[in-house]
Parts: sequence; C-alpha cells; structure tokens
Amino acid sequence: MEQAPSHRGARRTFKCETCRDRKVKCDLQKPFCGPCRSVGTICKGYNSPVVIVPFQPPSTRQRQLTGDRGATASLARESGNALILRNQRTEPSIPRFLNDSNANFREYFLLRLIGDGCSQGMINLLSEFINRNVPDGSLQQRCIDALTVTYYSRRAVDYRASEEGMKAYSNALTGVRYSNIFNTPLHRPGQLDVGVLMSIMCLCLYENIIVTKARSWIMHYGAISLLLEMQRPEYYRTGENRRILQAFRYIIIVSAGTFRHPCFLAQEAWKEVIKPVGREISYKFDNLLNIAVDIPGLLHGLDNLKNGRLSDGTERASLALRTGRMLLALQDWREISLPSLSTDGDYSRQISLQTASAIAFHHMLLLLIEELCYLLAIPWLPPTSLSLKATFGLISASAAMGRVERKHVLASDILRLSQQFIGSETPIYGVLNFMIPLHVAHDNLIKQSPEMDAIDHLMGAVVAKQHGFHIALQHEGMYKAFEDASPSP
Repeated sequence: MEQAPSHRGARRTFKCETCRDRKVKCDLQKPFCGPCRSVGTICKGYNSPVVIVPFQPPSTRQRQLTGDRGATASLARESGNALILRNQRTEPSIPRFLNDSNANFREYFLLRLIGDGCSQGMINLLSEFINRNVPDGSLQQRCIDALTVTYYSRRAVDYRASEEGMKAYSNALTGVRYSNIFNTPLHRPGQLDVGVLMSIMCLCLYENIIVTKARSWIMHYGAISLLLEMQRPEYYRTGENRRILQAFRYIIIVSAGTFRHPCFLAQEAWKEVIKPVGREISYKFDNLLNIAVDIPGLLHGLDNLKNGRLSDGTERASLALRTGRMLLALQDWREISLPSLSTDGDYSRQISLQTASAIAFHHMLLLLIEELCYLLAIPWLPPTSLSLKATFGLISASAAMGRVERKHVLASDILRLSQQFIGSETPIYGVLNFMIPLHVAHDNLIKQSPEMDAIDHLMGAVVAKQHGFHIALQHEGMYKAFEDASPSP
C-alpha cells in the first residue's frame, strides 16, 4: 500500500502504482484492480517493485543515464521492454531481488499471459494453476518458479533471475523423472493428476524460452500426450476432464506431427469426444484443431509413400482419399469461419489476433501436405477451391507458377500475419500460437529472398529477444517439415 508523507493534515491514500501515476481512483482489487482492467493497461500492483520501461532509442536513454548505469541500459535496450525495480534509494536501471520476488515474477507472467483478457482453453488452465496456492518446495511450485522466473529474466535481461530459474528447472525436472506417473499401464483406471500435467506444461514453456536442447520442448509435449492418452475416451466426455482434453488438443497434435506418427485423437472414439456438443461454444481455432487431428497420420503416410512402405495400390488410394478429404475440410473451415477479406494483404484492421493465428495455423497445415498432394497428383490449391473467404495469400499462391513459388507465397502470408499481429505488447499465447507456423513458413520461403530476411528478423529480434522465446531461433533445419524428430530408441 502507498502512504502519503506523514505531516500534519496529510491524508493517507491507498492505490495501485498505475492508478497513482494516472491520478485516478483505485478499487484495490487484487491481483489487478478494476480501473486497470477496464482500460487494458498493466496494473503494477500495490507498492510493487516491478515497473515496465518502454523501449527508447539509444540517444534518448543515454541522456537519461550516466556513468555505470549505461551498461545496464544497454542490456535493457536489447530486451525491448526491460523490467527494472522501482526504489528511490537505488539506481532505477539495476534489477535486484526482494524477499517476495517470485510472487512478483508470477504476477508479471500472468499479466503477459492474459494480455487482452482472452481466457480460453489453455490460458484459463495455466493462469488458474499459477494462481494456485501450492506447498512450498512441491513439484508444482518448482515448475511454476522455473517458468515465471526464467520468463522474467529473459524479458529483463536479469542474469541472477536466470540462474534462479535454471536451478528451479533442474530441481523440477528431477522431481518429474523420479515420480511414478509413467510407470502405469496405458488406459489404467484412476484420476488424472492435473497438477502434474500442468507442471510438465510449465517445463515445456520453460524450454520454449531457454531451449536447453534442440528438441527438449517436444519431449515434454510427448509426455503430456502420453499422460492424457492413459485414460480412455469416455473419461473426457463431461465436466473438468473434457475441459482439460480440449485445452491440450494443440499439444497432442503438434506432438504427434513432430514425431510423425498418427494422432490418437484421430481415432473415431476420440473424435466423438472432442467434437462440440449441445450449446458448447466452439471457436475458430477449436474447429480447426478438430480437423488437424488427421494431419499427423497424413505425414506418417507421406513417409511410407516416399520410403516405398505402402504395400499395394489400395493403401495408396486410401491415402489419396484421406488427403482429398483434408483439403475439403480446410476449404469448409474457410467458408464457415473466415469473414470476407480485402485483397490488399492488410489483415490488422479486419480480424482479431485469435483469427489471425488460426489462419496462420491453417496455412501451415496446407504447407505440410503440399508434397503429399504433389506425389499423389491431387490439386493442392485449385482456383475452384477459393472464394471471397480466401485470404490474400491463398489467392496469390493459387495463381503462382511452380511449386516453389506457390509455397513461398503462402509462407509469406504466414509471415505477413505474424508481422501485423506480433508487437511488443502481444500476450504470450498470441506469440506462441504463431511459433510453429513461423517455423514451417521459414522452411518454405525461397532462400535469399526479402521475405527470408524479414522472417529471420521477426523470429530473432522480436520473438526471441523482445518476447524471450528463444525457440524461435532454432530453425536451421531442425523443424524442416517436422522431419527427423523421432526420439532415439
């Protein structure tokens, strides 16, 4: 709480730091007050040491800082939006820890996670988990600290916080390895441990930030997928269990696609579980994910086709039929989910962040099955499949000559969407939803093109440096159409 100077006649005032700066009334709600929520600004908390310093050009910052502070200012510039600690007795540009620093890191992560207030699926589960009161020293606490402290350290360029985050991650990883969660038969009866599930999710996001090994993140994805598959489909038909499965569909699909084996959600019993029921709200991305469950199986079929493992013409015909159905399903999704878009390629004034990330994911799916369409002689983007609901990139790709050029044009549309919707204040979920589509786009852009330079800048200077997700830098062939991802035996 803030208290006015204690001289005669002074009034005690209680406000959050943001309302104090804005000179408006504060309703004192925690962790974020009502006035800050209503205008969409960041609530700095009640006498919180966390302050967000917007990026400024070096010339401006140099006039503000002198002496030894210049070195810290240089680090702050590299991070885009640097976090510093407010304390009138110390230099404002030098981070330091308080006794309750981990609570501040959690609060900051939640602010960045929620962003514009979107609380669907995984965002809801993760924010609830991080807000939970967990026992000190527990596996859940170690995983939460590893994620939130490390995220802060990358945004703030705080090396002490980085060391603390790495220590928490090491302890959490040891706890997971020595647990008995995987030493049970598949489809065993019992209760799914949501705490363990969300703990592993925190470790996965940690790997998106740090990238201790090139594919550590996907091993965590695989662990989550295995935990969810341990229960039978009927376990997820209603209530909280259904909510959990729906939230983790993206993780399950990306895991299966990366390892290039069929996704268990593509089985008919599982499809019945994940499809909308009754008056259940279904968002654009949700409907697209329900289509995407078949993509990993098509990638598996592509590998078999290229390696000569399809036994006869019947299997080839079946693969062609499934590929054609996928193209039709994606076409239907466009017709139902997308508005009529202008053909100038400026999406920022026409669609929301959620729709933009769904379109980028849709384009990624098309790029992943392009080779399969070519080998099976199936038209990939015929003009007859496009309508007023088609994006600028789809129309341009359909009209382009040659496979390489068509893939380049569609990949450029993913880049265009990402450039228009990933800014300094884009929330965490918004950045991460573009991550895999950006990697696939990188694989399909023409080398030495202006678009390749642009995507390298976006993934390096913006996603990695400004937002702290260094997984964006791991694109030197590691994500080539999700190839060579299978774990060693």
